[in-house]
Amino acid sequence: MTDVSLDLDEFKQAWQRLDRRLAAQQALAFQAFRDGRVRSLRRRLWPLYGGQIVQMLLALAFIVTGVFGWSRHGNLPHLVVAGVIMHAYGIALGIAAGRTIALMHRVDYAAPVVSIQRQLADLRAWHVRTGRWLGQAWWLLWMPCLMVAAAAVGADLWRRAPGVFGFGAAIGVIGLLLTEGAARLSRQPGWTWLAALNDDAMAGASLRRAQAVLDEIRRFEHDDTTPPDRADECQR
Repeated sequence: MTDVSLDLDEFKQAWQRLDRRLAAQQALAFQAFRDGRVRSLRRRLWPLYGGQIVQMLLALAFIVTGVFGWSRHGNLPHLVVAGVIMHAYGIALGIAAGRTIALMHRVDYAAPVVSIQRQLADLRAWHVRTGRWLGQAWWLLWMPCLMVAAAAVGADLWRRAPGVFGFGAAIGVIGLLLTEGAARLSRQPGWTWLAALNDDAMAGASLRRAQAVLDEIRRFEHDDTTPPDRADECQR
């Protein structure tokens, strides 16, 4: 009877050692998988990063052009206003791009998946919100841009073709009302698909792909669970 008990104890100890080895191998496999997917995640965010660099250069161009508009034509109030609007828009572009880059640098890729998802959600929310504001501005922004561009070649469109700006302002106001109405509608019950469609469109492919990588890591993490303690099963 004693020999049987010893054999059973040795068997349970061997089984526990096997469990620990399997758990260690699973942990190493998951870490290798996670490291590879995190590298993929960072690569998929590079287009967004490059887009923000381009946006900052565009912001600088707007600021310089705006300064040209309000500093070179101080005797024409409409061109001063147009230049100030372009200048302000350039600053807004730069701030939006700068904070997007800052949020990207703040992502801690060594943190748990839930923490990375939260950080990417903050990045996505900021990018979508500023993209919507800066995009909607173009319903009216094209008019001061056109005025300053024409002034650069010596033409004053405000005086030569005032009807263009009156018609453009009317179309712009209608466009703003429609887009704002669509945004409000998307927040109503039954229209969540519209909100998701708008958010996906504004977020861009980089953030969608990054989120897909995180979802893949999380699924692997949940599926690759440590096997139960079979030694306890033997004791039962």
